[in-house]
Amino acid sequence: MSVTCKRLYLKRRSLIAAASGLTLWGALGNRARADDDGLDDASADWQALNPPLPVPELKFSTVKGKPGRLDEYLGHVVVVNLWATWCGPCKMELPSLNRLAARIKPFGGVVLAISVDDDGLASAGPFIKARGFKNLVIGTDPDGDDLDAVGADGIPATVVLRPDGKVVAALEGGANWDTDKVVAFLQKLAGSVTAPDKSDVVKV
Repeated sequence: MSVTCKRLYLKRRSLIAAASGLTLWGALGNRARADDDGLDDASADWQALNPPLPVPELKFSTVKGKPGRLDEYLGHVVVVNLWATWCGPCKMELPSLNRLAARIKPFGGVVLAISVDDDGLASAGPFIKARGFKNLVIGTDPDGDDLDAVGADGIPATVVLRPDGKVVAALEGGANWDTDKVVAFLQKLAGSVTAPDKSDVVKV
């Protein structure tokens, strides 16, 4: 099974999410063994969502301390990963996400890695710099509200957004994202739908 780091204090999910009965996470099927890092191929583990779920209302700050907005990435395939420096499985999978970011950049793909460390960039910044993860777009969410937004109970938690911002896949737990199957899926996704006008997306 996927290994996750459970937070000691989890906020309640929004009433809207609870009322709708929607959750990104479900039973996972059989797992395929991946490369030398011992992590499973993400494409074998994620839950495909059909129909896709609405654009999540994520709130995060950029490395410059400014509010981040998910609608800035409309028109791109985006892999959003929620992680923390104290999370073992997060540390294991981040290198594969960094490699994935480089592979999907040619067709406009982005990996947005949002840290939920309580002290934000104070911990996440040095951690990322020390490991040379230059391909990731880094965000911070010290309050952990984004975990509630995607309905995750632990980290790492990852969602895949198609160009119109809707969620098409989700995975809770560490995985290997740098695989040919993942890249092929994201590349196909990149040309699957047209992004809506940004005015149609909730501003956060």
